[in-house]
Amino acid sequence: MPSRIAAYQSSGVSAAAQVGGRVLPDLQTYPGIKVREVFLRERGRGLAMQPEGGFWPIEDYGLIGNRHAAALVNSVGSINWLCWPRFDSPSIFAGILDPERGGNWVTQPTCDFKSRHRYLKDTNILETIFECPQGKVALLDFME
Repeated sequence: MPSRIAAYQSSGVSAAAQVGGRVLPDLQTYPGIKVREVFLRERGRGLAMQPEGGFWPIEDYGLIGNRHAAALVNSVGSINWLCWPRFDSPSIFAGILDPERGGNWVTQPTCDFKSRHRYLKDTNILETIFECPQGKVALLDFME
């Protein structure tokens, strides 16, 4: 499965915690920023903001993989495509094909934010930066 690590930085204070199926208590206690995570979005209650028309443009996605499987992650912290444990396995998340029923894995702040993502230099680690009024949260997505 993909690994997700969230790190917080504000006013010179920083911390990190592994995210994997649940929100860790120390992730929730960052000053003024709470991070939430949801698997397989409930119909009509997705956390990730949906663009007009319901589909993210393909250029908004980053690809993470481990030579056996791959996932597509958009710039607001949502894994919208994942076949696991192999490329030819059935999809676990297919929100890229059907935003309402396809399912996704969303990790993002609960407050208003602006976000962007990039690959860390010379790696296949995708870093998504969420900028909130209270500080920044970085989400690292990768596969081992």
